Amino acid sequence: MSDGEFEATIIHGEGDKRKYYKGMISFADTARRVHVLWTAELIMGREASCDICLPDKRVSRKHGIVSLTYDGARFSDLASSNGSARNGERVEGTIFLNDGDRLDIGGAFNMGVKVRELDEMPQSVLIAMDADEYLLTQTEVLIGRDPSRVDVAVNDPQMEDVHAQIEFVFDTPIITSLIEDKLLIVDGKPTKSTRLREYSNIRIGSTRMTWKL
Repeated sequence: MSDGEFEATIIHGEGDKRKYYKGMISFADTARRVHVLWTAELIMGREASCDICLPDKRVSRKHGIVSLTYDGARFSDLASSNGSARNGERVEGTIFLNDGDRLDIGGAFNMGVKVRELDEMPQSVLIAMDADEYLLTQTEVLIGRDPSRVDVAVNDPQMEDVHAQIEFVFDTPIITSLIEDKLLIVDGKPTKSTRLREYSNIRIGSTRMTWKL
């Protein structure tokens, strides 16, 4: 696949303003929140406008960028004042991220990295920091029990390894069960597939969560 073919799949706007779909999965029984961005890159830094806002003076206003390209997930340090490190080694310029990496941002924040690939093509990258996780994807969001095959892994014995997906269809978030004989419960109703609305309540297996736009 060429660069041009990959770029055609990116959700974007015109000019300097970026446009992307986003939502948040908030788990009912824990403090865990998964912030989902359907786009090509996310910016982290001290400014409130950043996708990952890191309010600490050791962090530059725009500190770094995590991006998905056709050949991998990348992290770029934006010439920040206090620098960044991957697994204890200082980052110079742009690096490829690997599943299981640890990112240190300005000596103030330590983050885990999860990269999901399919047929050696990057599908998503997740940045985890305490209760908050930031998922960057350009495809569907997979939910299930197997962390090597899904974006949002849940330790729930009533879930299948890859149980459900969320995707945007004509600007609308749709959740679908990928298991033929196991329906989802959305807003109290069993369903195979349905539109997600603001504050939709979801149950997959025994796990309860809320979708927020």
